[in-house]
Amino acid sequence: MRERQLLLRVLTLWVVINDHDLYELKEQRPLIISADKLPVKIIVKNGFHLSKPFYINEPLTENFYIDIGCEADNERLWGSILTSTLLFIVFIVTHLQLFLVMANLPLFYVCYKFFFKPKEFITVEKLHRKKKTDTNKKGSRR
Repeated sequence: MRERQLLLRVLTLWVVINDHDLYELKEQRPLIISADKLPVKIIVKNGFHLSKPFYINEPLTENFYIDIGCEADNERLWGSILTSTLLFIVFIVTHLQLFLVMANLPLFYVCYKFFFKPKEFITVEKLHRKKKTDTNKKGSRR
């Protein structure tokens, strides 16, 4: 399922299965794929960016969930914007050029990942489902 990330909202993502099946990945809608032949190679791309290949090598007994994200997820993006803004305010107050340079570094990093590392920008990971814990077990705290 595609996560709601700001930078991924503007991109149309496609899932490529075993280098020949192509599926559009829509936001907040699961994409159900049957794995008939193993191994299954999954790549997510948008035309310019693509993910590293994700492989499923063993037969599945239950549903397998993957998470599609990007290197500049919401926390990093907003953290970069906030850090840049604060450093720019410090530059305005102190007039030290060092703070002006430092204010641009977080945004340059995001642009570097976006434009110069296209194979690392989109990430595909196995989504770990949280297991329910039994609160009535001996030794558990309430």
